[in-house]
Amino acid sequence: MNLSQNRSINIKELLIEKGIHSDRLKLRAYGEGFSKYPISPLSERKKNRRVKISIVN
Repeated sequence: MNLSQNRSINIKELLIEKGIHSDRLKLRAYGEGFSKYPISPLSERKKNRRVKISIVN
């Protein structure tokens, strides 16, 4: 889960640098337990390295 957590932290920091207030951001790191492409060759597993962004008011 460290990789997922670090990725989400990096994205949050980038968005804060771009002017989005930190109160509007929530982090969720899912790790390997919530793979979108669970059974795939090693070369295709990079598709699981993603960040989901939801726009809220």
